[in-house]
Amino acid sequence: MPSVRSHTAAHSAWLGLMDLACLAVGSIIGVLVRFGPDEMTEYVFRHVDGWLLLFASVLLANYLAGS
Repeated sequence: MPSVRSHTAAHSAWLGLMDLACLAVGSIIGVLVRFGPDEMTEYVFRHVDGWLLLFASVLLANYLAGS
């Protein structure tokens, strides 16, 4: 029988992965709408440090909020 602690850790990991997935999909859709598919790859690779900072900030904010 799994402990409550392992259930909570698994639940938190699942929420974190879903947050990242939703953020990635939303970001990709936003960049596609703004720049189009031809410039999407160049834009994302040119600003990869900003993307990583955004994703980390959202995860940290959700963790601190208790989500």
